[in-house]
Parts: sequence; structure tokens; C-alpha cells
Amino acid sequence: MNWIRQDEQGWHFDAYFDYLAGAAADLPDTLREFALDFGNYALRGRDSLHDARMSAFRVEKSAVDGAEGATVSIEVVLLDQQFEGEMLMTYSGVMGYLLQETLCSDDPGVDVLVHEVSVVEPGRYRHTVLFDNGGGYAVEFSGFTRARRERGPSRV
Repeated sequence: MNWIRQDEQGWHFDAYFDYLAGAAADLPDTLREFALDFGNYALRGRDSLHDARMSAFRVEKSAVDGAEGATVSIEVVLLDQQFEGEMLMTYSGVMGYLLQETLCSDDPGVDVLVHEVSVVEPGRYRHTVLFDNGGGYAVEFSGFTRARRERGPSRV
């Protein structure tokens, strides 16, 4: 995390939100809308990433016609904190990523603790997500979309 800090009193977002206010013009529309929506950081809320649980981290590489190399995209699926729906975040034009899982166990309850969006350089952005078990992920990308998918009634 570059801007969000933790100490014995908890997590501090003031410097991060100040940073976002200055960086907003440098973010593409969909990422700006996501980053500036305080509901995405709230302790409670339908669209908050806090306490959401990651159910998928998919990396897709696609060959580019007539060009060397491939384009990379990542889709992250998070079950919302109320278990009513899923949040799908798609990062396109991925330039790098890091996924750190700690001691995989039978406990599926690994929740998002905090997340931060930042500008690496013009046209290159980073989303860093920390989980409550010490793991997390960071993706550097050029494009971002977010969607919500409601879950149907559970079947017993």
C-alpha cells in the first residue's frame, strides 16, 4: 500500500483519499468511478469490497493477430460481504500481477481487508488488495471494468 496506512489505532485512509482527489483526472472513467466511490471501502455495504471473499482469480492470455506476444487480462470474482451477489472486476492490458496466498487451508473465510488504486504512470494503473490472512494481490493494467451479478436463491 502506498497511501493507506495502519497503526495501533487502525487503518488510515485520509492520505489515500487526498491522493485520489488529485489523481482523479488521470484515471480512466470506469476506474475513476470505482476508486472515488467511498461505498467500495465502507465497513458495511452492498458494493463494499471490505469483507468480500475472493472466489476466483482468472488469468487469460490471448494472442494478438499479426503481432508478437499476447494480451493478458485478469478477472477477479468476489462474493460480497452479505453473500447476496458477486462483484466481477476485469483488468485488461495487464502488464504484471502478483498473487500471494498464505497457507492454503480448508477455511474459505479469507476476506478483503483494504484495497487501493493508484497511478503507476500515465496509462498504467495498479490495484492492490490485502486479505485479512496476510495474503493479497496487485495488478498493473491499462483498462478496468466492474460488474455485479446477483446470486439466485440457494438450493438445499
